[in-house]
Amino acid sequence: GKVEKIVAISGSASPSTAVQIKWALENGFHGIQMDSVSLVDKNLQDRERSRLVAEAVQFSRQGKSVLLYSALGPGDPKINLTREHLGSLGVSPSEAGAILGAQQGLLLRDILAKTGLRRAAVAGGDTCGYVLRQLSIDVLEFIVPLGTASPLCRARSSNPNFDRIEIALKGGQLGEIDFFGSVQKGRQG
Repeated sequence: GKVEKIVAISGSASPSTAVQIKWALENGFHGIQMDSVSLVDKNLQDRERSRLVAEAVQFSRQGKSVLLYSALGPGDPKINLTREHLGSLGVSPSEAGAILGAQQGLLLRDILAKTGLRRAAVAGGDTCGYVLRQLSIDVLEFIVPLGTASPLCRARSSNPNFDRIEIALKGGQLGEIDFFGSVQKGRQG
């Protein structure tokens, strides 16, 4: 069934996810673009996470579903800026996904804990794995399909704060245009 609001996080730069993000922003979600340059920098990431969590909590308390995203498609300038910054830090750009994914997991963990929300969505295949680790999720139990390869699941976690939350996970190229809306409705369409 439908919930009043959700929190969603996207680490995908795919064109399909960009269309889904745009749909969500045009249909009532509050969008927050994460500063991926700051999130990959150990000297800046705590401050950026605090900023993002505060904004997400503020808009959630105002009754909005919140969608945090790292890129709006493969041409987003943040992608190259992040790679360049990693290079300047002496970190291989191939590590960007792992670093950003862990930070996005920490973000989702903190937002869920501070808002008490019980339904979330994660977009980006690798991002999903990193996020689940930060929530200490051990098992996913199928609830309902939301479209192509993107079911809503109930999570089992050793952390009581996240045990039995409902979460939808999808790879970057998957899901219908209204994926994020379907997560909020708890059904496809």
